[in-house]
Amino acid sequence: MGFVSLKVEICMKKLIAILSVIICLGLGGWLIASHYTNLKEERFNNIIENANKAIENKEYETAEVILEKAKLMNNKTQVICKKIQNLEFHKEQQELYDQGLRLEKLKRYSEAIDVFSEIDVDSNDLKRNSEKEIEICKKCIIDDFSNKADKAIRRGDIEKAKYIIAKIERVDSDSPEINILNMKIENFKSAPNKYQEYLIFIWLIFLNNIFCI
Repeated sequence: MGFVSLKVEICMKKLIAILSVIICLGLGGWLIASHYTNLKEERFNNIIENANKAIENKEYETAEVILEKAKLMNNKTQVICKKIQNLEFHKEQQELYDQGLRLEKLKRYSEAIDVFSEIDVDSNDLKRNSEKEIEICKKCIIDDFSNKADKAIRRGDIEKAKYIIAKIERVDSDSPEINILNMKIENFKSAPNKYQEYLIFIWLIFLNNIFCI
């Protein structure tokens, strides 16, 4: 009987030892897996952060490469898809801005304004910069119209001048050039009367000289 009890005790000790080993291995494996998962998550977050920085710095090709790497190392497709959508949005906005600058350089100001106006308010600094470029384009258009209107006034083509002033109003109804040009038109209209008065004065002097003789 004692022998059987001893044998059972030995078996129990072996079983406990085996279970202990299994538990230790399982726990160790879980800790290793958990550490690896955390490390992988940390690396993924760092990659996403680097992608965000690249987008902010307008390094879109770099951001694209980084996000492709993120896709390979993590199955968080929703997060990555959002980042890719954000990247595509900023790329499109940058392309619009660059297109506007090219048109502005070619002095196609009206077209440039149309393109700059398409830039979304969510593009932050690009929107602010595009608004500045729109003001520059408007000034160039108004300066050109103003010169043409001024020439029309000087040659007496008042209708043409008024037509050009109306164009300026469509570009910027608050432009000071509108009042300046309208004043020039009024001055031009009053000029013939003054000229006629001058001619009458000369004629009277001429007649006076004749009769005095």
